[in-house]
Amino acid sequence: MNFDKSEALVEKHVHGTAGFLVTEMLHHEEYECKLNEVLSKDDYITPASDAGYTVEDREDGFYLISVDGEDGSFLTAYDAWVEACSLEGIEPFIDEAHEHWIVSEMLAYQLEKRGELVTQFFGVTIWGRCGTGSAVYTDDVMVDIAANTLI
Repeated sequence: MNFDKSEALVEKHVHGTAGFLVTEMLHHEEYECKLNEVLSKDDYITPASDAGYTVEDREDGFYLISVDGEDGSFLTAYDAWVEACSLEGIEPFIDEAHEHWIVSEMLAYQLEKRGELVTQFFGVTIWGRCGTGSAVYTDDVMVDIAANTLI
């Protein structure tokens, strides 16, 4: 797989690690609630995919596709995956962030559209990355953003 586009995206829009910041601020009760937004999330994608659903990114929205055909259009991919689980009565998995990164607001917007963990903390945009052990530009979400957006 060629990662040229996603590598350029990360170089331009991922500004550095925020792991130490997040870890230290979690020791202060007054910041804990805000930082919880980038610690864990419900994973609707895996159980919905296992049930046979896919989501297509089209110009006019995100389309939920089941084995029976289309099940509607949604503003975000995340909303489509949530609907798939709701239709099937499936409980989401829990994903925990293992890394935290400072990202641009433009990238944060794209990450949020895809259900990623993002928060603003004292003017800094933080992304909670659930993956670890590989280069950020190899993450499926980065490859998808690089392939489907102009940022």
